[in-house]
Amino acid sequence: MATAAPPPGAQPPGAARLSGATPVTRVTPPVVDEDSAFYWAGLRAHRLLLQRCEDVECRRVRFPPMPGCPWCGGVGSSIVESSGRGVVYSQVRVHRAFSDAFAADVPYVVATVELDDGCRVVGRVEPEERSAIGAAVEAFHHDHGEWTELRFRVVAGVAGVAGVAPASAASAASAASQASAEPVGAGDGGTGA
Repeated sequence: MATAAPPPGAQPPGAARLSGATPVTRVTPPVVDEDSAFYWAGLRAHRLLLQRCEDVECRRVRFPPMPGCPWCGGVGSSIVESSGRGVVYSQVRVHRAFSDAFAADVPYVVATVELDDGCRVVGRVEPEERSAIGAAVEAFHHDHGEWTELRFRVVAGVAGVAGVAPASAASAASAASQASAEPVGAGDGGTGA
């Protein structure tokens, strides 16, 4: 079966990566709902905002945004800003793009990151060749025109948690950060300024 010839000047998938040019990925913007609107607005402002349970015996930070606490069932929450630091809990290295929009980006890593705040989030990790389970990472923001994506970069010179399950290392740090985390807008009348 014959295939159609590519249009003049077309590059094969991955050519931008091979040539050293920065790949341009056009992806569909996320669907923003009532529960997640603060999260996407925070990313757009280059801030990582999470929910914290208001139950005095729980106070856990959670992701993804939801109307109730998955641990205690409480319905009250406050918005807290995360430092974006954590460790790679698990990861997948993508070698074959699932969509033409990502063909120039392969290979890339999508990871579950356990934040120092105690919850896990998902995002790309860069550079992909330095990503590993237990690697220390920090959040950064990748703008896509009308929306912003959460990504992580491996922190050079930071040990991470080699030989220790990421959950236990992050959980210890989480206890300290949970106790001191101040809700966004505390002391400013809730304006976040």
